[in-house]
Amino acid sequence: MLNLLQVAARRDIHTANIHKLLPAFTTAKPSFGPGILKTVSKGQASALLDPLSERELQVLHLLESSLTSVEIGRELYISQNTTRTHIRNIYSKLGVHGRIEAIQKAKELELI
Repeated sequence: MLNLLQVAARRDIHTANIHKLLPAFTTAKPSFGPGILKTVSKGQASALLDPLSERELQVLHLLESSLTSVEIGRELYISQNTTRTHIRNIYSKLGVHGRIEAIQKAKELELI
């Protein structure tokens, strides 16, 4: 059901109702970053309709550094295309258009 709500929200279908329903599905659950365990509160989880995957969180943490996307890929042992795909997904899920915006939004949501 949560997946269906997330798809509907991405398509702007009854978003007001979706935001009322999401808290029922988003209890405090663990979110893993590279080497750290932290919990995501209800407010943070509902702020992201489509939560970041573990690998996307790892890429997000590295986006905060001065590494290029090629260097991030090397660090995580993934291809340049895979790195770009993760970055594109991060931007989409956070609703941002660039690296600085993504870092700022992630800090607001306490993802990094």
